[in-house]
Amino acid sequence: MAESEDRKKELYPLPLASSTEEGGRLDEQHNMLKEHLGGLFPCPDVVAQVMAGGEEQTKSVLDLGSGSGVWCLDVAHQFPQAQVIGLDTAPNLQQTKLPNCKFEIWDINQGLTPFYGQYDIVHMRFIQGIVDHHAATIEAVRCLKPGGLIVFLRAGGNVTEDRTTMVPAASSRMPDQSWYQRFWCFAELGSTQRGIPTEEYDHDYQQGFWDHDGIDARTCGAAFITVPIGTWVATSNPSETARLRSIGDFWIKNLLRVSKVLAHVMVTSGRSEKDVEFLRAHLEKELQEARIRSSMLIRAIWGRARGLGDASDQNQDPAQSGDVTLPALSNEPGKYRITTIFDSKAAWTKFNTDLVSTMTPDTKGLRTIPGFDPIEG
Repeated sequence: MAESEDRKKELYPLPLASSTEEGGRLDEQHNMLKEHLGGLFPCPDVVAQVMAGGEEQTKSVLDLGSGSGVWCLDVAHQFPQAQVIGLDTAPNLQQTKLPNCKFEIWDINQGLTPFYGQYDIVHMRFIQGIVDHHAATIEAVRCLKPGGLIVFLRAGGNVTEDRTTMVPAASSRMPDQSWYQRFWCFAELGSTQRGIPTEEYDHDYQQGFWDHDGIDARTCGAAFITVPIGTWVATSNPSETARLRSIGDFWIKNLLRVSKVLAHVMVTSGRSEKDVEFLRAHLEKELQEARIRSSMLIRAIWGRARGLGDASDQNQDPAQSGDVTLPALSNEPGKYRITTIFDSKAAWTKFNTDLVSTMTPDTKGLRTIPGFDPIEG
């Protein structure tokens, strides 16, 4: 039992949501994401279709890696006709009396057999500690009812103000570039070194659900979501500017809090403790000064289980052939673009390929090579 608990601590790098401080941070993060997206889902129209049916028809929602449990509570409030279950490896601090919301202790790495075929929505956001992400995805799909919806979200590094380029990570050759991007690289490589390969995560999110067995490709979609880091955003609408600056200010504080508890992960990426402290000092200075106008990127992917129509057509993405046209990506003058929706695998994979191609060699090295380019001051 002790070995099992030690392994859980090794795989999950953050404090448990059962701690008051971490539970509070996760609650705040959830509320800011909800404010940023204007709701609980990146695809609200699809959710509305799935959840339609009236009060007399009970719907069911499964949240994988429920953390503090606040997302589950909000869904239970929004959909009182739904039974909401949150799964995590540790308890949270929620003392809910909602009759349609409950939490269970469960390790997704052990599979999801007891939950197969029962849910209208399966949701997973910013999850940590999954050893085989592709296998977990297959398990999650199996939990859907026919026509049920799966929605996954994953945060990544940061992109430039125009949203089309990865910000270069700071290095000994380019010390004026982003220390936040360098921190993200260390955290990603540290996770890989601890047995959680981030390349696999990236591949799954960059491909979406279009090719997954059991998912109707015609119902799939993806979203590229950007969250401002800092208070640099200016729009033509003063209230929207204030809203986005408030969100950006929160993410500075949130990233600083997270960086303090991920030092051990960065050490496993081949960094010395001196190097980690040097990074954190520069990261804090960069974020507080808002020196770089950048945004954290979030990828969201979704699709509905087969059972909506003719099965012979359900594995065909209608937009695979011909020239690929990407939806509008860049911000416009006086407007900060929050979400760009993709409705075909061809467009989504091209976008991701184009974005990854903008990484500098130093950024790639920091993500993949332990001990690459130490800077200790």
